[in-house]
Amino acid sequence: MEQSPSVLIDARMVGASNHGIATYLEQLTEGFTQNSPHFKPIFLTTNELALSSALKKFTCIPCSIPFLSPLEAISLPRFLTKIEHTIYVSPSFSSLLYYPRPYVQILHDLNHLIYGSIDKKLYYRFLVLRSLKNAAAIAGVSNFSKNEIQEWLSSFNISKKISLIPNVITKPSIESEKEALVLRTYQLTPQNYFFTLGNPKPHKNMLWLESLYKEVTKELEMPPLVTNQQGDSHSKIIRIPKLSDIEKNILYKNSNQFLYPSLYEGFGLPPMEAYLQNAPIALNKLDIFKENIGDKSGVYFIETNSKGAWKEHLKNYKNIRKPIEEEQKKLLETYSSKNQINAFYSVISSVLEKLS
Repeated sequence: MEQSPSVLIDARMVGASNHGIATYLEQLTEGFTQNSPHFKPIFLTTNELALSSALKKFTCIPCSIPFLSPLEAISLPRFLTKIEHTIYVSPSFSSLLYYPRPYVQILHDLNHLIYGSIDKKLYYRFLVLRSLKNAAAIAGVSNFSKNEIQEWLSSFNISKKISLIPNVITKPSIESEKEALVLRTYQLTPQNYFFTLGNPKPHKNMLWLESLYKEVTKELEMPPLVTNQQGDSHSKIIRIPKLSDIEKNILYKNSNQFLYPSLYEGFGLPPMEAYLQNAPIALNKLDIFKENIGDKSGVYFIETNSKGAWKEHLKNYKNIRKPIEEEQKKLLETYSSKNQINAFYSVISSVLEKLS
């Protein structure tokens, strides 16, 4: 009997961080459990893998080389060649200096090339570029990221087809008792606070939003701003640095609106999560948000980094429109696990066909 091809997938970021790429990989794995693959998936993992992870349902090979460690471009290929597999998949910008077998690279964005430090920009310019040039297949997670990657490669006279393997968005159910407990714990009144979520990286623009909000509170009595960012004490800012997924969704659901001042995204999952929990969302006017969310009831596109426009919007918080259920359903259908896994299988199949 002919043996099924095996696909080795880098999953070292799962459990090692709360990186968005880890979420993407977990979503992809859940898709394998619902739609059986025509190949054998093998996952490269760390020892920090949570027992609840869907990866546990498949063959996992522990690897002591940390995700994005300085020497992984050299040490990881040596480790991988000892594992029997047909295709290797890197679902991130983690790149190899060389690799003797076909591989697929999924690049979520070019953020580090634009907003990164000098070392990150050099990493992209030399390692990521080399890796993409030699890849058997490349994918982005949105049409925006696809086009951006295509343009970047073209600037170096590299012509490659870029496929699309999108993210998945879901609407987790919320228990009423848990919801009441979280609101009571943080002393929050439903629909009477703003919520924002991000990390300290420059493109997330969190400090800009806080500064703006402090200015608004001097001009008008405003509800509090709830954030996961650490910082100075302020009477109108509630800081909750460590949020569980369920707490995050409860805060989405009960907020007056979700504020997302990001200057750059390859996909932008948080505002879509918030929208599905019935929270109106305020965003900078970026192409990626026009693509994946679009003009809908409860979606407010604000002139990018315009203090005047953002202030005007925030001051009008009592007259905010809510999302419409039908539009929420369409988003769930568009960014379903089935669509993601079918796109992934299509990319893998195209590589396998070239090998046959």
